[in-house]
This record gives sequence, structure tokens and C-alpha cells, in this order.
Amino acid sequence: MKDLSEKEVILVTVLFAEFILLFNYSSKFWLTFILMIATLAYGMINILNLKSKEKIIRGIHFFALPIFYFLGVFFFLSLIKVRVLQILAITLYSISNVFLLRSIRRIKRSRENPLIVSRNIISLIGLITIFFVETDIVNAVILFKLPIYLGMVVIFASVWVISYFLYWQYRDIETDSTIFITLISFVMVEIFWAGSFWITSYPTFEAGTLGVSVISIISTVVYYCFWGIAHYKLENGLTKNILIEYIMISLLILSIIFFTANWLPIGFSG
Repeated sequence: MKDLSEKEVILVTVLFAEFILLFNYSSKFWLTFILMIATLAYGMINILNLKSKEKIIRGIHFFALPIFYFLGVFFFLSLIKVRVLQILAITLYSISNVFLLRSIRRIKRSRENPLIVSRNIISLIGLITIFFVETDIVNAVILFKLPIYLGMVVIFASVWVISYFLYWQYRDIETDSTIFITLISFVMVEIFWAGSFWITSYPTFEAGTLGVSVISIISTVVYYCFWGIAHYKLENGLTKNILIEYIMISLLILSIIFFTANWLPIGFSG
């Protein structure tokens, strides 16, 4: 913790205060939301030392994960009804955000081997972000009765942008990189589309209510498998045993989900 930037601590503290402000002035929801987005963007510009418009444009990919992480947590909080748990969630977000911002600062400075810990932190938070974003999009489609194709577009764009940054931190984006990123984005869209035909009461999901859908959990597990394999491939450490391990763990988790879920004969598209 000794090398934490003062700017990072200040940014996270201000965001935490704005979260608390949101609780007390819920009628100003969207105004507070815009304020928090602006705070995050301004803070990152200072943390990454992007002093000119040209530098901001060249470094726009650095904003992807922090912004999506914030959006995922921000809208996921609506599912937590107990105020104490909401504050706990915000606290955990704030602490993890410090490490995320520090890791991104290091990645910007260098992408060589000493950054393994920073890369792992970014990859972990990337996986968590995928889960939050998937959950938020599914719930938005249900709550606002949005067309499924709109949800599919947002899913594709979100996964693509997050995956782009996760991939970029290991090497420069090439043709094969964009193919992989596009492939996993399409896979996530297909899961979302297929899941729109059924909803389930697992773990606490009922027709017409909001919660954490099985589709979000399945998507996260599938993304974990894809990114885990890609992670080792990028580090030139992918072996047959690692490949089998990721596939078997993912299949085991998916099997448990499928066999314990109470699938209902309707979907959030109907």
C-alpha cells in the first residue's frame, strides 16, 4: 500500500462520498450519476497524467474497465435492498477500485513481466465487471421491456470493449486479437439471446421481478473459461492440462447451475 498514489485515494474517497450523497438525495439520481461519471473521468485523466486532448484520445482504452466497473456496480446496487449491505458493497468497490487504478497506472507505464500482479488484478476485476454488466442489462431489458436486439447490441459492445482492454494489456492488438475479442463477444450475445426464452427462480429469481439471473452467471462462467485459456495463451504458458482444467471446471459449474435451476416456461423476451 505504500506506493498508492494520493490522487487515487482522493478519487476513490470522492466517489464513495458521492455514493453516500446518492442515498440522501435519490430524487437527484441522474444528476448524481452524471456527476460521478465526470468525477471518475476527471480523476483518471489526472492519475494517468493525460494532460492534452491528444493524449486523452490515444489513451481512451484506459477508461474502459474503470467506467464499466463503475456502471456495473452502480446499477447492481439497486438489487441490494438493505442499506448496510449497500454500504458494504460500496466499500468493497472502493477498495478494489484503488488497486484497479494503481494497476492501470502501472500498465500505462510499462507492460513488461514485472506487471504480472497488476495484470491479474485487472483480469479479476474484468471478470467481476462482466458479471455486473450482464446482470444489469438483463434486468434493464425486463424492467423497461426493452427489445431483445437492443440488449444484444449492448452486450456485444460492452464485452468487446472490456475484452479489448484485457487483451491489450498483454500485447498490441492485432488481427487475431480482434478475431478472438469478436468471437467471445458473439458467444456472450448468443447466451443472452438463448436465455431470453426462459427465466429461472435460481437463486432467487421470479417472473416479473429483478435479481441475479442464471443467464448472468452462465455468461460469467463461459467468459471465465474463454479468458482463462486466452490468458495463458498470451503468456505462452498454455498446456493441455491447463486447457482441460478450465474446460472441466466450467462444465462442472454449468452442470450444477443447470440441474439446480428451476426453469420457468417463459422468458424475459415474452
